[in-house]
Amino acid sequence: GKRTQQTEQLSGMTAGHPMDFMIPSVADPAAYCRNNFTVGYGTDTDQAVQFAKGTTTLAFKFNEGIIVSVDSRSTMGPYIASQTVKKVPKYGDDGHGVGQDGAQLYYVDNDATRLKGDLFSVGSGSTYAYGVLDSYYRPDLTVEEAIDLGKRAIYHATHRDAYSGGINNVYHVKETGWVKVGSWDVNDLHYLYADEKKAAATAKMGE
Repeated sequence: GKRTQQTEQLSGMTAGHPMDFMIPSVADPAAYCRNNFTVGYGTDTDQAVQFAKGTTTLAFKFNEGIIVSVDSRSTMGPYIASQTVKKVPKYGDDGHGVGQDGAQLYYVDNDATRLKGDLFSVGSGSTYAYGVLDSYYRPDLTVEEAIDLGKRAIYHATHRDAYSGGINNVYHVKETGWVKVGSWDVNDLHYLYADEKKAAATAKMGE
C-alpha cells in the first residue's frame, strides 16, 4: 500500500559527503519532502514518518518577568504519543535571569521566523489559549495573577483541543533566575474551575 511504498522510498535515501544533507533518491526531492515530512496537525496521518509534536505552549511578559506555561502532551499523526513531554528544557543554572534590558520574549520556529513580542502561544490549542490571554492579560499583573492566567489559558486549551492535555507546567523567569512554579493535572484544574464557576453563579443569584 501507500505506507509500504513510502517506507521503501525512505530506505532508498542516499547520503553524499559527510557534511551534506541526506536527500531522497527520487525525481523531485523537494516535492517528496513536502508530501512526506510535513509537521502540520492532522496533515501527516498517512506519512511513514510522523513527528512527535508539542501541542500547546505559551509565554508572556509582565512587569515581574516572564511566565511560561505548557501542557505535557505530544501527538504523532492522529495519535497521542505521550502525556509526559518536558517542553521547557533547562539551560544554564538558576542564576541566569533577566538581562540589563529587562525581560525579552521571542517566537522562533523551524522556518527561521523570529518575532519579538509581549505574548505568544503556539500549538494546536493556541487559539483557545489566546482567547483567555487576550481577555485577561495586562502588564501590571501580580505574580500570583500572572501564574493563574498561565494556568487558566493552558487549561482552556486542553479542554477544547483534543491534541492538548496531560500536566500543566508553569515557570517564572525573573531577575534572579528562573524557577518552576509548579505542575497541575489539567483534569484537576477542570474541577477546580468548575467549582469556582458554580460558586460565582450561586453568589450572583443570591444578590
